[in-house]
Amino acid sequence: MQQSGRRANLYGLWVLGALVVIDYIMMTQAFNRPWDYIDAGTFRLRFTWVLFWVAWWFGKRKQYKMQAVMLISSLYLSYLVMPLLEPSGLTHPAEHYFVLLFITLALSVVPYLLFDLQKDRGIILFWQITLPITFFAAFMVNLQRFAFYPQEAYYVQLTRDQYMAFCGYAGVYIFLMAITLQYKRSQYRYQKQMVDTNAQLQQSLALVRRQNYDLGQLHQQLREKQVQQSKNNERLEQEVQERTAEVAHQNQQLLEYNFMHGHVLKAPLARIQGLLHLDRLIQQEEERQQIRHMAEDAFWELDQAVESIARIIEEQDQELIHQIQEQTKQLYSEGNSPT
Repeated sequence: MQQSGRRANLYGLWVLGALVVIDYIMMTQAFNRPWDYIDAGTFRLRFTWVLFWVAWWFGKRKQYKMQAVMLISSLYLSYLVMPLLEPSGLTHPAEHYFVLLFITLALSVVPYLLFDLQKDRGIILFWQITLPITFFAAFMVNLQRFAFYPQEAYYVQLTRDQYMAFCGYAGVYIFLMAITLQYKRSQYRYQKQMVDTNAQLQQSLALVRRQNYDLGQLHQQLREKQVQQSKNNERLEQEVQERTAEVAHQNQQLLEYNFMHGHVLKAPLARIQGLLHLDRLIQQEEERQQIRHMAEDAFWELDQAVESIARIIEEQDQELIHQIQEQTKQLYSEGNSPT
């Protein structure tokens, strides 16, 4: 509605301005009238041009509905109401005959072009009722005035004889309104469809933006997890290296313990086992007593060796103490088991 009103207003100003200039030239040059002479036609033309400027003033202030009202009102007042009032100085009443027919047809579609079909139904309905009523009243008044002008009697006779032509005129009027109404409805449906489509597109764009944001957040989380995983891998690798070194150290200590077991503990154990075997074979109490003393010395030697090994291991690694104690218990249990 805004663009239609502005274009109609601008074109109307140019056309009316050109007609005002042409009318002035014709009046002063062709008819030798004084420059300040104003007849009914000149008055209507200039009056309409002034109202178009008023409409343009409203449009510049973005009062588009008032602009549309002024545009249609200027044509309505100048070319439908003025013929009804018979302004002074009228010399050619027959010109109203054609002006009424033409302007009424033109104004039948103007409300649909200047106003919104959904928001301004009341305004459109008002003009569609007012225009034909005013046209009929002005037309009948002008037919009666023709009786005072014998040279215009032809139009009275034409109107009476060619009533079918006026029925056709009424049909054209209705057809123009119907086709314009259908066009505006189609345009409204198309615009509504475009608005709905645009709304859907905006929703889709919003969804895409939200999904992109979520994907960005997920990507950021994955990057953070990758960094954390890399740190964990480095930490685990460091722990594995440390544990490997620790196990290697423990293995070295176990090798040293096995060496000590083989060279330090094995001799006392062997003597103890031999003495126990002799104790079972010898029957004399004196000799058995001597064997027990020797076994006690071997046990004392073994105890000293075990304590020395325990101190060495405790100084090097506390974690191996329990393992060595268990192995020592097993050795003692094996040495004390009967054969």
